[in-house]
Amino acid sequence: MADIDNGRRSRRCVNLDIGGGKYEVATDFLREHGVDNLVDDPSRNAANRRNVADRLSRRLADTVTCANVLNVIPTARVRQLVIEKAACSLAPWGTAGFQMYDKSRDGLGEETTDGWQENRVAESYEPEIARWFSGISVRRCGANGRVTVYLCNGPRKEPVGDVPADGLVKQLSNSRAAHRMTDHGDLMSTDIEAGRLLFAEALAAGDFSLLYQAVDETSLGKHTQGSVYFHASTLDHLPGIAQAAIEHAMALPNFHIRSVDVFKFSLSAPKMSLLSYPYFWSEPFPSIWSSCPIDLSTGKVKHLNFKQGDTTAIIHRKEEMILPSHPRHAGYERFTTALEDRGAFDVDTNKIGHYGQWHAWLKKKRIKYHGHKVVSR
Repeated sequence: MADIDNGRRSRRCVNLDIGGGKYEVATDFLREHGVDNLVDDPSRNAANRRNVADRLSRRLADTVTCANVLNVIPTARVRQLVIEKAACSLAPWGTAGFQMYDKSRDGLGEETTDGWQENRVAESYEPEIARWFSGISVRRCGANGRVTVYLCNGPRKEPVGDVPADGLVKQLSNSRAAHRMTDHGDLMSTDIEAGRLLFAEALAAGDFSLLYQAVDETSLGKHTQGSVYFHASTLDHLPGIAQAAIEHAMALPNFHIRSVDVFKFSLSAPKMSLLSYPYFWSEPFPSIWSSCPIDLSTGKVKHLNFKQGDTTAIIHRKEEMILPSHPRHAGYERFTTALEDRGAFDVDTNKIGHYGQWHAWLKKKRIKYHGHKVVSR
């Protein structure tokens, strides 16, 4: 199967590996057997994704493999996106293989240490696959026959029938998580379990609009043009999907930072930054020490360290980043109000965002402070 006769010459087989992960073990194995393996996985960088898309635009795959992917996606709509990708990437003569592991077969989805598991019997996936493929055959293998492989021929150009009912919603119709996944219920809920499911759906679909909406609509945080900042002490009070995004970011293999004191979310791109302000509580205008900008869609992490001095970025109005119920909130707010009364913020914020700029402006305005109190002139 490594070489396919196209009528005039023999050519190497191309396999699209959907959800193939970040490691090259399978790719190396297939290469030894004359197969070019194209891996499409969220853990891969943007360049890899562009390369896969470019290769498939020039030549469809002879085979598609999708191992242990459908059983870790909580909603039928997102599973359909994966199956559609397999069908649209496969040559008319090709074969697609979908492998599922039914862990418990009790039909009750659960969050495990390795992520979400549907725990559905494998047969329940067949209607979803049949929308995009004809000629389906089933093989069982593995211990106790718990690994099921669907081999599919005849990819359809258009789906047949409606999207099958979401098994997870039926199985957990009385749970809060299922309710929120059905209609996104209370998107602002702090329920981390529901948030993890919503974020997993966003990650799988590459659509982070619900995350942007939740972060933008929460009353917490310091809202600026295009971004929202939260102090780490607010974590448990953030919308569940935002908590899940932070959890995901901090679990990335290349993530490391001295301390995470502030979370910064973009409102227009799947990007966030975990920021270190080690003297957030003690300094009236704390300066940034380090930052980890993260692209949630690719998992790419950067690390930035900042030299302390006049050009270091600082925080104003830090009471906006903490909970209104925090014991220090009232004192910080009184400090900001006293500064406002003296005209400290009657200037373009771009001109006071760094330590040197800010203190030069305060000197010009003849404003002095000690701790979190303005000193009389």
